[in-house]
Amino acid sequence: MIILGINPGTATTGYALLKRTADKKTIEILDYGIITTLLEQPISQRFAQIYREISQWIKQSKLVSVTVEKVFYQERKNGDVSGTNRRRRFINC
Repeated sequence: MIILGINPGTATTGYALLKRTADKKTIEILDYGIITTLLEQPISQRFAQIYREISQWIKQSKLVSVTVEKVFYQERKNGDVSGTNRRRRFINC
């Protein structure tokens, strides 16, 4: 089973691609990293970049499951709401 784990964020989104072995006793790390967006970009462009990169992982992998870390609701100085960011990740799935 292959799982994509996502740690949502607008400026930095973390991800890990994991594989559970057939014996279900071990989890292998296939890949991990971050998607970084520029703070100067409009929020729509930042979400579009994150969407494209996560979509690429979904297309390239034979995913069985996607999990997204639960985020707290926080309104930031720039008007971004972190709860909105989490909902955007589900659009990919």
